[in-house]
Amino acid sequence: MEFQNPSYCSPVVGPLNITFAKKDTTFLHLQIPAFELQSGVTTMMSPVGFELLKSPDVLYSLVFADGGNIDVHGEVPVQILCMLIPFTIHLDVSNLLTKNPRPLVDEFVPPKWRYALDPPLSGIDAWGSGIVNGIKTELQRVVTQVLKTIALSHFHTETDSQEIFAYTDVSFEYASRVLWNIPSLSVEVQSAVRQTILVAGFKRFLLGSGQTFISAYTEIFKNESDPLQSMLQSYLAGDDLMLHVGGGNRDTDCYSLQVLNLVDVKVDVPAKIDNKPALLREYTINPSLKELDSKTHKCLLELKVSIKINNPLPIHFDLYGIEFDLLYEKAASKGSSGPKYLLHVNDTKHVSWLSHEENSIVLDTAVHDFDTCLEVVGFYLHNQLAFDIQHGRISMGAGSGNFSIPFSAKGIHIRPSQSSNISSLSQPLVVEVEHVEVPSDNKQLKALSATMGASFSRSLCLAVGVVYPAYASFKALERPESGHDEKQWLTYWVVYGATTSVETVASPLMCLVPGYNITKTLFLIWMMSPHTKGATIVYDKLLCPFLKEKEPFVDRKLQEAQEAAEGALSSFVRAWGQTIADQVVAIQKSDEFKQICLVIKGLSSPDAPRKRRKRNTGKSNQSANEE
Repeated sequence: MEFQNPSYCSPVVGPLNITFAKKDTTFLHLQIPAFELQSGVTTMMSPVGFELLKSPDVLYSLVFADGGNIDVHGEVPVQILCMLIPFTIHLDVSNLLTKNPRPLVDEFVPPKWRYALDPPLSGIDAWGSGIVNGIKTELQRVVTQVLKTIALSHFHTETDSQEIFAYTDVSFEYASRVLWNIPSLSVEVQSAVRQTILVAGFKRFLLGSGQTFISAYTEIFKNESDPLQSMLQSYLAGDDLMLHVGGGNRDTDCYSLQVLNLVDVKVDVPAKIDNKPALLREYTINPSLKELDSKTHKCLLELKVSIKINNPLPIHFDLYGIEFDLLYEKAASKGSSGPKYLLHVNDTKHVSWLSHEENSIVLDTAVHDFDTCLEVVGFYLHNQLAFDIQHGRISMGAGSGNFSIPFSAKGIHIRPSQSSNISSLSQPLVVEVEHVEVPSDNKQLKALSATMGASFSRSLCLAVGVVYPAYASFKALERPESGHDEKQWLTYWVVYGATTSVETVASPLMCLVPGYNITKTLFLIWMMSPHTKGATIVYDKLLCPFLKEKEPFVDRKLQEAQEAAEGALSSFVRAWGQTIADQVVAIQKSDEFKQICLVIKGLSSPDAPRKRRKRNTGKSNQSANEE
């Protein structure tokens, strides 16, 4: 403990004899030997003697099971020896425990005062209702934090024919005024109906120093695992859990562990993570229409159903199969008769999930009924297509047994105007068909027509502005008698290059101009026409004066760039020229290079024999070999 004595006296405090009682029943006697309180700041380390006067069950019923006040009795003798006449005063302990005003924020508080005998600064609200309630709240927080840390860890398991042994090592932050030396103990986890789910063991550890390390383990017998399987099934199905945690130390002589056996800490386990189910996180459906022929009444509507599954458990689980009914309906329709059955999906693939791992299961299926396809496509084109998943069931195994998890999903809306959007559970519909009967005033068809029109106008502009001028330039160069003027087409290409450069920079604005591609096509025709000679007009009026004005500047920059390139090349030659030359000389001196040169020389010689197809003539085998 740390004290601050503002006087120059050094009184002797103690010995302290304090008793704790409740309902006129004394259950604890505390003893501290006398010590001298030096002037200034004094840190005193002293043994504290605890004498528990009641059995563990009586202590628990008095302290934890009842929320009443605890009576503290005792006197603290303080001997003042620095006076001319020494004297002793007796302080009532109950007066020392009354609520004292805290120091102001700007008042200097020595850093070691965190060991003072008052509630923790972070838990003043909890301790304000009394020491007992503060201890209860702190115990609840510590147990919850320990269990949460263990639940988020990765358990290592060993299995045989009768039992499963799982263990893990975790660490978490917990700082306290008291450094607790926790002995090796067992904790029993029970369900809301008081069925024992498992008993977890903890090796001895220190609690309160900040970084806390815990080694936990459990042993589950397979013939006694029904409560555990029921709890896992309920949690993974989306039900919140309420667990009871208490001591599981049977036949122990340790007083504190006997008290721990009587403690009941309630822990709430929500079945949602980030407002989503802990197991089934997301549903996505990708429809793709491959064929819809109104003449032959053939249909192929492919569906990719993707379900993102998360393993929230500290142990791995196995997925053995998944099945469900897929239904469709007209979304946001008050007068609809409800969802209609589309198909049944049943997949039996085996997937092993590691703890806290998230994966997606993709199920491929298809619809072939023509009338159903036509109705689904109609809903889609009117932005009214929605899917439902009903009677879903996942077969899985975790821990020591297998079980099934029911699931369902409603209102998976497929929006044609959006790309992949997982948050809204929608995907685009890909259409590849020969004959589809849809309303002609549909917004999607208008958008498709606009896209096709834009593509056609760009293609026309490219053909007029590049393809024909390129062919005319070829005629002017190779066929002067064709009547194409070289100067005219050279002028056209200069003007075309300048306008293309401006268009590239201003393309974000040009796309907003209505009919821009058609206007550009007409402008290019005006430039290349021999009657209008638009390219010559633009060149003489705009481009030529501008280039003549900037010609000295451009020539100077080109000269500087040329000199810089020559300088860089010279530096490279000076730095690496000798090395490259040495490598070339080494290659020339090699035997392989000489052989290659002889072969090339022989092939290029006019007297070299030429291989030709021989018929069955009277030549000898030696001549054939020479050839």
